Amino acid sequence: MRRFAQTLWLRHPRSAGFTIVELMVVIAVIGILSALVLSGISSTKEKAKRIRCLNNLKQFITASHLHANDNEDKVLFGLDNNNGPLSTSITAGINSHTINISDETMEALRESAGDTNIVYCPGFDHGWMQPYAHNKYGYLIGYNYLGGHKFSTSNYSEYAAWKSPQSLADDPSLALVSDANHWATQDKWTIAPHGSRGAITQGGGSFVRGKGEPSVDIGAAGGNVGLLDGSVGWKPINQMKAHIASTHDAKYIGAW
Repeated sequence: MRRFAQTLWLRHPRSAGFTIVELMVVIAVIGILSALVLSGISSTKEKAKRIRCLNNLKQFITASHLHANDNEDKVLFGLDNNNGPLSTSITAGINSHTINISDETMEALRESAGDTNIVYCPGFDHGWMQPYAHNKYGYLIGYNYLGGHKFSTSNYSEYAAWKSPQSLADDPSLALVSDANHWATQDKWTIAPHGSRGAITQGGGSFVRGKGEPSVDIGAAGGNVGLLDGSVGWKPINQMKAHIASTHDAKYIGAW
């Protein structure tokens, strides 16, 4: 009987570990769970950044209102640095680009808000792009500032015309500042500060080189839009319209 039991034990040894198939299944399950966890973390971080952006835009608008209260109701200028008497630009006097603000406007924001960090989206990174160009444009900010511009926005039928607020007496529903969904048809880059899981970046920067395609084409989910009346809300990318965004005509386009 003892010999039979020993033989039976030899014929049916107890497994000492996992088979290759079992290991592969375990690894696959861990991979799926990790992906779900990372996706959830990314989504949570993106939601937090959208809230920070919304708060920044509210402060931006408040600063513009404070400035206007001390300057005959005029909002902050949208013109860039390339407008002085020595400028050789053919559009000197009205030069502007919605993602740039002049030294004068930045200083006015500093005085009104006490903190210029509000002009930079937490999902925006300059990357290879120069953040400040004194002799030409001034500061490259992380938003579209839409107040105080002088150029025409109705020259091209394929883009939506828009009115730049000039004073607090203007239509309160006019957009004053928005997230920088923006693209350059000439320079071939695109900005999409808010994708479904975060900012769309390339090489750590927000300027994604490509064909100069619209922000939606590289994964933009939308952006916050702040109005002259002080309200700020999220707008899905499919509800945004493309607009001429500088005195450089159709070379730079913004969506809000």
